[in-house]
Amino acid sequence: MAGNDCFFEGALLLLGDKLIFLLKICCVAEKNISLQSFKNRITKKERCSHVLLIIIVTWECDGYLINSNFFMRRIVYILFFAFFAMNSFAQKTVVEFFNAGIAKYRAGAYKEAIVNFNKVLELNPKFYEAYGNMGNAKFRLGDYKGAKDDYDVVLKQNPKDALSFYNRAIAKKELGDLQGAIEDNTTAIKINPKFAEAFFNRGNTKDDMGDAKAAMVDYNKAISLNPSFAKAYYNRGHLKYKAGDVEAAALDWEKAASLDHYKALDSLKEYCGVGVQETPEEVANPKKATKASKPAKK
Repeated sequence: MAGNDCFFEGALLLLGDKLIFLLKICCVAEKNISLQSFKNRITKKERCSHVLLIIIVTWECDGYLINSNFFMRRIVYILFFAFFAMNSFAQKTVVEFFNAGIAKYRAGAYKEAIVNFNKVLELNPKFYEAYGNMGNAKFRLGDYKGAKDDYDVVLKQNPKDALSFYNRAIAKKELGDLQGAIEDNTTAIKINPKFAEAFFNRGNTKDDMGDAKAAMVDYNKAISLNPSFAKAYYNRGHLKYKAGDVEAAALDWEKAASLDHYKALDSLKEYCGVGVQETPEEVANPKKATKASKPAKK
């Protein structure tokens, strides 16, 4: 049967890892073993991923694998085309589940999004985008440990993924691992030095750790990279206020408010007295009401 051996070695080069299964068929075929007996030898994983191939062989050979060069060649031809048809169908299904997961996530249906991303991974465990997006959905549901675990999978596969380091840093911060959060944000910044959000998040964590000076440096860098970063102005304003520079804090909050971060208006009102004790002159000239004069009493 040397001719058959050469034929199947050639098929191996064409089909890659999928042909491992085809070679098993060929070996059994030479022994006239029934298909049912052969099925029992296949692992559960193989049985699930090659159901279509098994059905075709059953139909072609009437339930038996036959010791015939003619039949063996026909089987391989059929399996060859079935392989590509099945992979094409599976890939289409993977994309459909992934897109459905994205749509559910954007709609705020995070549990349904996770269900779809899990379907993607059942069909293709190497679809790492599904892990990242599933991690985001888990984070939204408050499952910070689950989110971190999903980001771990992505980063193990791609240690240059700045966005996943950034996302994992946020999850670590929620889990109380502040030093780990700083390290992940720092790695994200090394990968992408223009990652303004990573500077901002690292600044938040440093502020939580009591290092206001280092936090200020990160907020300044985030703003220099993105002059429209409203949250960075808002948080920097609070640092300036705590440092006693009320006027500078008010300027940052005014800037944040102009960028539609309306919480800054509350800070202006609470800490700078803006909009609280308006004089008749301030009512007539609202621009003057935006200037900070003294901090509000607590």
